[in-house]
Amino acid sequence: MTETIVKDFVLEASELITKDAIITDIAIWEGPCTTSSEKPDSQTTINADASPELFPPAGKAIIDVCNALLRGEMAAIETYTQAVAKFADSADNDSLVSIRDEHQQSATALRDLISESGGVPAITSGVWGGFAHALEGAAKLFGENPALLILEQGELRGISDYEAALTESNLSSRAIQLINQELLPPLYDHLVELKGRRETLADASRQ
Repeated sequence: MTETIVKDFVLEASELITKDAIITDIAIWEGPCTTSSEKPDSQTTINADASPELFPPAGKAIIDVCNALLRGEMAAIETYTQAVAKFADSADNDSLVSIRDEHQQSATALRDLISESGGVPAITSGVWGGFAHALEGAAKLFGENPALLILEQGELRGISDYEAALTESNLSSRAIQLINQELLPPLYDHLVELKGRRETLADASRQ
């Protein structure tokens, strides 16, 4: 997916959200994960068994970045789990389950990288902020289509966070490869899947 297409998603999502007044308390596109409203870690959590010689400063930076990304993936899992439960009767609910599973795979990959770097993976989520709360309200008041739009907003936030992470000068080649090849590409596919599902629902409602 090109940058132009991603921008189109952003513009469309922003216009629809403004039109329907669905979201009033979500901080979207505020930069990398470290700007989350949750209280940041006071310092990098490091495995007590890691010796200073094996754990250079650059390794600490990798852990900080990857733990921020991991918190975002955990928040995505929580939000999709809620969506799956809300739309359990939907004929196309498998697509939401599949997207959630891919976020779970990404979270596992990040945990592995953090552990390999001598750190301790984060155990709490937070980067998507109020997305789960907004989805709950949108599902009750407006139905599935606006809820899917909120999920698109979350995926766009994830793309922004991964792209911001790639600008970190201390990021290891392993982390860069993981983000470019395994973690970032699925998010573009998720956008396409969610947008297609919204359009299908809209077409059905007009028939």
